Amino acid sequence: MNFENPIEYLTKFSQKIQMTVTGIKCDQCNVRISTELCDKYIVLVALTIDALANKTNEVDPQDLSRCMLYGRKAVAMSFKGKQADGEGMVIRALECADNIVPCLETVDLYYKIVLFRRAWYENNPEIELKFIAYYTNKARDMLKGMSDDLKLFWSRRFAVRLLFCYLGLGMRCRFIDGYQIRPEYVQKSEKLLELFDSSAEIRIQMFFI
Repeated sequence: MNFENPIEYLTKFSQKIQMTVTGIKCDQCNVRISTELCDKYIVLVALTIDALANKTNEVDPQDLSRCMLYGRKAVAMSFKGKQADGEGMVIRALECADNIVPCLETVDLYYKIVLFRRAWYENNPEIELKFIAYYTNKARDMLKGMSDDLKLFWSRRFAVRLLFCYLGLGMRCRFIDGYQIRPEYVQKSEKLLELFDSSAEIRIQMFFI
């Protein structure tokens, strides 16, 4: 935190380590070096997240904790089928979020709201998709100022929920009776799948394809 822009510093440093790891030949002599560099990279990502979280130091911690609490309670209400109670929790969470500077906690709140709306998607796909797309876009706007790693991580999480909607899948992968996939939804789904291009995420592509 002694740097003028710790997030920029940590991001560039982690990218430098990534390039070094990529350039190491995969022989037994270099396994230890590669492992140490990978460990350092993970630590740098954690420090970057911490640097982002420290932006919330200037706000009332009560607002921050309540924001997260109400978001979690909304999701819990959806598990119990209590839509009205859950919507009340969402309203209270958003009221607290208005007093918080843009940060990861508010991105996480928007993700919880998406999870909450997904619980009712099967009953009213068109209306719920509008809610889900709205909060996804709000999260994307907030992520623009964050590091590429964080942006990709959270974009993928929101993308999975949108893919479920576009392809007519309800909770626990239930197919919605009579659901017709629109041509524009197919195009949007193909675009979202481009986010999952790494070998570790290929199973996500396979699931939807």
